[in-house]
Formats: sequence, structure tokens, C-alpha cells
Amino acid sequence: MHTNLKPAIYSLLLIIIVGIIYLPGLSGGFIFDDFNNLHLLSIMDGQFSLDRLQEYLAGQKSGPVGRPISSLTFLLDGMDWPVASVRSFKITNLIIHLINTVLLFVLMVKLFGLYEEKAKYKYWLAFIACAMWAAHPFFVSTTMYVVQRMAMLPATFTLIGMLLYLQGRLTLHKKPIISITLMVLGVWGCTLFATLSKENGVLLLLLIWLFEYLILRNQISKTLSKRIYYILIVLPSILLFLALIYKFPQHTSYYDVRSFDLYERLLTQSRVLFKYLYYIWVPDYLTEGVFNDGVVASKSLFQPITTLFSVLGIGLIISLAWIYRKKQPLISFTILFFFIGHLLESTYLPLELYYEHRNYLPAMFMFVPISLIVLNLKNSLKLFYTIPVLLILFLMFFTFLRTNIWSNNFNLHYETAMKFPESARATNTTASLLAWEGEYDKALEMLEYGIQNHNKLQLRINRISLLCEINKLNQSDLEKLYSDMKKINFVKDDLTAFRDLLNNLVKKDCYKEYGKQYAEKYMSAFVKNKLFRLSSIARKFYYYQSATVNAQLSKYEESLDSFKKIITEVKSLNSDPVFESTALQAIDYLKYYDTEKGIELGTYYKNYCQANFKDCTINFLNQIDKKINNARKNIPNNSSQE
Repeated sequence: MHTNLKPAIYSLLLIIIVGIIYLPGLSGGFIFDDFNNLHLLSIMDGQFSLDRLQEYLAGQKSGPVGRPISSLTFLLDGMDWPVASVRSFKITNLIIHLINTVLLFVLMVKLFGLYEEKAKYKYWLAFIACAMWAAHPFFVSTTMYVVQRMAMLPATFTLIGMLLYLQGRLTLHKKPIISITLMVLGVWGCTLFATLSKENGVLLLLLIWLFEYLILRNQISKTLSKRIYYILIVLPSILLFLALIYKFPQHTSYYDVRSFDLYERLLTQSRVLFKYLYYIWVPDYLTEGVFNDGVVASKSLFQPITTLFSVLGIGLIISLAWIYRKKQPLISFTILFFFIGHLLESTYLPLELYYEHRNYLPAMFMFVPISLIVLNLKNSLKLFYTIPVLLILFLMFFTFLRTNIWSNNFNLHYETAMKFPESARATNTTASLLAWEGEYDKALEMLEYGIQNHNKLQLRINRISLLCEINKLNQSDLEKLYSDMKKINFVKDDLTAFRDLLNNLVKKDCYKEYGKQYAEKYMSAFVKNKLFRLSSIARKFYYYQSATVNAQLSKYEESLDSFKKIITEVKSLNSDPVFESTALQAIDYLKYYDTEKGIELGTYYKNYCQANFKDCTINFLNQIDKKINNARKNIPNNSSQE
């Protein structure tokens, strides 16, 4: 094969094999929190304008910076939201995955090319390692999960950044100005773009440091001057570290809505990281995916005992990688790249315990050791080519099976619920899909099955809602739920179902004369629950729901008081990125029922913000003024009526 054609042929082959195995998954649907992250697309209403674009981006609350690059890419598929089909979104995700595959292949070719004994076989070695990553079933739940485009795009900019930095390093002695420009774009520019896609993109700084320290400084004859090294990599990394320390209190302030604390999460992540590694090295056609709520938090090093072994195991792996960094730089690079890639999402942040998409970037070099093992078989050409092909075909088969499951939303949820009964989320969502299709009896059976396996209020609340829907609800069912609410602690996952229940209790006829009575009883039970006492988020949730229910019951003064209490739980606007939108929604909600009370609430929020928040923005105040002025226009002019 002509050398100049090899990169193109191998890249095309990667695109073909990955495209084929992912093809079935393109007919799947939206899942889990896709709608929560995409509903703002409706602002565009099928027409592009700068005002609508600004409103759309300003409304993004996914992370501290709103992830504008990821949000912008959703406009490619959803300008006319709500869309009739999810296919366009999934095709775009697949295209991004294919782009990342080619970028990774190019980077690996250059990586293997740095080593004299590997350079002769660099295309084949790069193809093996890249194909095993790109065709791995573990990453279907990233590529086919629409909103995890937010996890894929930081990987894109990380790969581009590493390629630009490597190219700059290779030509530094010949074209210093152009090379330094490329390196600056790679390190600073791509870190910025990766971070604007998702916050863990800032880790590109550390990944390039690892690349330089373990690989490039030993394999490139032209050393990097200390001045450039410190300015380009070390100083920004130090600033990043200081910024994370400064933001630590804010970043850890949301543990009050979790069923685990910081210490328990850190312990649990040691077990979770080994679970990730297990699924990467022992592939399965069906893993938890987004239905990760069955992971049990570690309470101590010895509860469960696997926590101790996991902590020691991770410490040993990292220590060995560092000790053998000179003898086995590529293997050390693979190991440390994986753990640095998990440095944010798998450590102190109060995120859910397990998500497969967190491995999309960290595992990119995971199969480099396989390529190194295959290299030792170069004297036996049959084994040199046959073994990698069989491994890749094996992964392709499992991935094809998994994308077929992802091609049907019901099958995905049902099979996951059956394989992982510890996931209440999978059981609950499967029941919802059955109810949506009119299979009410089966939906009820699924919820009963979940209730037997889980001490979760969400399942019990949704059972009440379903019984109401099919007109089989008795007062004894409502009383049983009230009793459960007094015994079982609320968690974050229960809040949406609880909100819907409260609204339906005062609206739907199926609750008969019991609705209003039990809406008040359930709210009183929530106030006495542990979550209300510990979490300001839960209290804000309660005040908002209490306000909406009271407004529907024509108790406008009580509604106003509850809406006012929300802002007393806010320390600053920056500490609560969703408060501004919540406050504006509250004003709109109340003025719909009582215009003057809506104006009073808007005035109260405005005055409170100015008096108590140093970060009270002009934009927020102007938006309140706009709502107040619009409301005043709707108040009848009493003098003209007289």
C-alpha cells in the first residue's frame, strides 16, 4: 500500500465500520434529560434572529458557563423544536464521533511515529487502538444519547489541541514563531473551546502537560524552553488549580440534595472507576447506561469492603504508572491520561455517582497497550493481523447488538430494567412508556415490581398518578402514600413526580373531594422530611410548589408569601444560576391569577435583590421592570370606568 494513501484508507475504513455498527441506533428516541436540556430550542421557533439566539443562550443553565458551543450545535437539528424525529440529532452525534475517531487515529499515528521501533507499523498500531475505542459498546450510551454531545465536543477540542501542540513541538526548531502560535492555539485556544463545550474541557491543560512530560520531552530532540513551558502550560495549570480551590465551597454546596456526602462520594468513586475499567476491558452489550441510580454509595472504607480494595488498587495502579514512566512511557501515559480525565467528574463534585459518558475522553488511549502487545507479534504476520481483527470484530458485534437495543426506546428501558432491577429509574421510565402506549395494567405491574425492589417515593407517587389516570384510585391509596412520605426520605429524583402530583391533586377530577385535602397533607409531610431540613434547594422547591398550589386554590396572599420566601434561600445570584429564571416565572405565574399580587412580587424581588445581593445585575432588574410594566398595562383604569 502506498504510504501516502495509508492515512486516508485507514480513516475511511474506520468511518465505514463505525458508521455501520451505529446505523441501527439512529432510529432511537430522546431519553432521560434530553427534553430538559433541549426545550429552550423552542425559543427559535424555526426562525433565526440575534435576539432569539441571545435569549436561547442566556437561558442555558447546564453548568456555570452554559456550555454555549454545545448549545449552538443543537440548533443544527432543532430550530423548529419540538421536532417530529430525533434522527437528525443522533446523526449529528454520530458525525462528531466519526470526526473524533479520525482525529484520534491521526494523533495516534503521530504518537507511534515518535518511536523508531514502532514507526514502521504506526498506521496499523494506530488503527488497532483507535478502532477498539471507536467501536466499543461502552460508548454507545454517549454517542446515541443526544445531550451527551456535551461530552463529545470537549473530546473533539482536546484532540485538536493535542494535535496542534504536537505539530508545534515537532517544527519548533525550524519555524519557531509559527510553532509557538500553533502551541498557543492548541493549549489556550482549544482549552477555551473545550471548556465552553463542557466544563471538564479545562483538563486539556493537564493532559497536554502529561503529553509533554511523559512523551514529547523524551522523543523530540528539540527541548522546550523552560520559559515557554511555564508560561504556556504550568502557569495556566496553577491558575486552574487556584480557581478550583476558590470555587470549592460553591461546587460542593449541592450535596444537600444528594443521598451521599462528599466523603462518601470520594470513596464510592474508587469502586465506580474500577467498574468503568471492567466494562472497558470486559465488554457487554447492555450496561447501565443512564440508569445509574442503582449504585450504592460507600459509607466507609469497609462498607462495603470492596471500597478498601478499590482505593488501594487505584493507588497501586497510579504509583506503578509513575514508577515505570521511563521504561513504559506509553502505558504510563494511557493510565495517567485515564485518571486525569476523571479528575473533575469522578472526584469532589456533587454529581451522580456513575455515568458512562464520563469515560468517552479518558478512555481514548486505553487500547494502546493492545497495540504494543500486537507489535511483539510482528515476526508472525498471521497473528500480527488476525488477532487485532478478531478483537475489533468482537467489539463491533457487541456494539451492533447494543445500538439495536438503543434503536427502540421501550426495548432499551425494559431490558435495562430487567437486567438491572436495582435501578428504580429504569423501572419507572419503562412504566411511563407503557402508560403512554395505553398499556395501563402492564405499567401498574411494572410500578408494583419497582416498589417491591425499591424504597423510593417516586415509584409510589407515580403509582398514585397512574391509578388516577385509569380511574381506580381510592382514598386508601392516598392515605398509604401519606404514610410512606412520613417514613421514607425524599431524594432529588422524587421532586418532579411530587410536583406533578401536587398540581394534579387540585386539577384532576379523579381525585374527587380528596385532592385539595391531600395536597395540603403531602406538603406538610414534605416540610417534616429530612430533605427539607437539610437542603435549601428542597426548601425553594417547596415554596414554589406551595405558591402554585395556593394560587390554584385562589389563596393569593398565601401564594405571594410562599413566592417571597424563595429569594430568602438565595445567597447570591451567582450561587444560584437558576434563580433568575425561577423568579421571572414566579412573577408571570402569580400575575396570571392576580395581577396586583404579581406586581407586588416583582417589586419585592427587585428591592430584595438590590438590598442583599452584590451581584444583582441590571439585566435581571430590567427584566423584572419589564414584567411589572406589562402587568400594569393590564390593570383596568378605574377613573375611566367611573
